[in-house]
Amino acid sequence: MSGDQQIVEHTFPTIPGKSLSGDDEPVVIQDEPTLTLDPDAADVVLLDQILTYYQHTLAQVAVAQRYFERLGVTMEIAQRYRLGYSNRTLGLHLPSKQLKAGRLIRSRLTDIGIYRATGHEHFTGSLVIPFFDAAGGIVQVHGFKLLGHELRAGTPLEVWLNRPIPPLWNERSLLRGAGVILCSSIQDALAAIAGGHERTCAVTSANAAEVVGMFQQHGVSDVRMAYPSTSEENAQATALEDALTQAGIRCSRVTIPPRLTVAQWAKRVKATGQSMDLDHAATTGITGAPPATTIDVPAPAVAPHPQSVPAPMLPAPVPRVVGDDVFVTLGDREYRVRGLGKNSDSDALRVNVRVLCGDLCHVDTLDLYNARNRVGFQNAAGDEIGCLPDVIKRDLGRLILACEQAQMDRAKALEKPEDSTPVMSPEEEAEALSLLRDEKLTQRIIDAFDQCGVVGEQLNKLTGYLAAVSRKLSDPLAIVIQSSSAAGKTSLMDAILSFVPP
Repeated sequence: MSGDQQIVEHTFPTIPGKSLSGDDEPVVIQDEPTLTLDPDAADVVLLDQILTYYQHTLAQVAVAQRYFERLGVTMEIAQRYRLGYSNRTLGLHLPSKQLKAGRLIRSRLTDIGIYRATGHEHFTGSLVIPFFDAAGGIVQVHGFKLLGHELRAGTPLEVWLNRPIPPLWNERSLLRGAGVILCSSIQDALAAIAGGHERTCAVTSANAAEVVGMFQQHGVSDVRMAYPSTSEENAQATALEDALTQAGIRCSRVTIPPRLTVAQWAKRVKATGQSMDLDHAATTGITGAPPATTIDVPAPAVAPHPQSVPAPMLPAPVPRVVGDDVFVTLGDREYRVRGLGKNSDSDALRVNVRVLCGDLCHVDTLDLYNARNRVGFQNAAGDEIGCLPDVIKRDLGRLILACEQAQMDRAKALEKPEDSTPVMSPEEEAEALSLLRDEKLTQRIIDAFDQCGVVGEQLNKLTGYLAAVSRKLSDPLAIVIQSSSAAGKTSLMDAILSFVPP
């Protein structure tokens, strides 16, 4: 080499006080490799060295660790598939742009696609996922932004090198032919691999012929499709199923609970202590295929239905009231509402809501009539229990109906008059029946009047008494007391009524 054209050798120094993840937590870099970049090296060599650097960076990035935790992906899996993270620190390890060596190496990295013409790293803020061919050579690199919600409007969430995109990720899983598991995204494929299914690949091309061609190239005869149950995914799966079937490849679908990705389903299954079963599926492919095997998976939150048909109107769930708490079960999620009785205003429904899903739990206090409160709850609860926010949103709508029903039931109970009829003890009831069966009952009634000072008129006293106690009958008796003035009509009536309870 002549002039400044020389091998550039740098190490990865620790940057004091600076977090490679963009978070506030400090990082410590250990076992730092040496970054050797030769401007005259082949593209594949330079690309391999850059991916090694991104692998090293990944281990220091907190946001990537949290993302892998949600997928269930371990660092061992990340290293095996050479996943990395670009945090815009690569330029710190290159010679200055003022030097010829710095300009040369940046020009080469721009040609490869690692740098843009503007001088910025192409994959900044991205999880870097390399594509390898069957021989292990790097053929493409995909970048997926992990902090999409913090980006400027219009920033693409996915970036690629400026070269053809292979129809499948993880082509090496096809090498042994036979059967493979196919996911609709690389993230879902990583979750499946983390669940123990190494022979998993992900489709990246909308051209079904390209996907089928790669399967035929490697002699794949059985494809199990693990696609989420959404209208878009179902349409893509149907088109690919038709192409696979026409090519003579047996195709089957794995039943994924509605509104869940493979990664979310895997997290939910893991929370129940079970293992994700992607090795069996319901056959949907060519005629004469072996009979399908029913897979044993946790019951879906909502019964599957064709996405092209509007979901039927579900009835309001029946609340279960225990003391002041209201419990509502929706699928595998149990909601507990506390504080319902404190809401005297019909324009608010401020309660404490707890949702349980297996061993996962989320609790918050919110006004169920406030749209902003509901959005906050559904996002936080969905992230906590591994459920799509849309599922929680639907649950909250049905939970409101259940709470309103519980409030109406409670109001009706308060309006119902209490039964003030005294209840006799067994001893009192036996004594009353003994008196009722007494053969001299009528005489005893007359004697009781005499003892109270009402003498004479035995027949009138008995008749009046019998008429008074018949008031409980469906057709009670009625009498009229007639006599001359000052004959004692009122005294007789008062005496009779004094023997009758109110």
